[in-house]
Amino acid sequence: MISRRLILVSLIGLTACVAADDPPPIAAAAAGQYRLDYSGIYGVGRVDLLLRDGKVSGLNPAAGAVSYRGFYRRDQSGQWVWLDLIAHLPPVKQQLAGTAIVGTARDVLVSFALPADLPLKGRWPVRLETQIGPVSGTVTRLE
Repeated sequence: MISRRLILVSLIGLTACVAADDPPPIAAAAAGQYRLDYSGIYGVGRVDLLLRDGKVSGLNPAAGAVSYRGFYRRDQSGQWVWLDLIAHLPPVKQQLAGTAIVGTARDVLVSFALPADLPLKGRWPVRLETQIGPVSGTVTRLE
């Protein structure tokens, strides 16, 4: 009988539970490049995401723009891939009565699911619930 230990992984508040004796719960078919076009509480934007070996990276962030990192995993059924991301929001700079005011940077946790077999050029609508408010978007598979 194989004993299973559960390991709690925490990355700046992002928590996942992984069985130590199991292989990484990733969906190999989901690996590739995706584009997320979004609008909502944070404004309108676009981010390219690379999924490889269970990790998610934001590609080519503009200077001073939001950066993304995280993990992806398949669900129990194998039909869905969950992305757990941390969006790092840089400090906001404003001028108020001639004085520069710089806010603080913050990390926002974002989680959403995609079909594990989303085809090339396939599009999938997503609704993201964040700590500050909702964001709607569309994910397109680029490769």
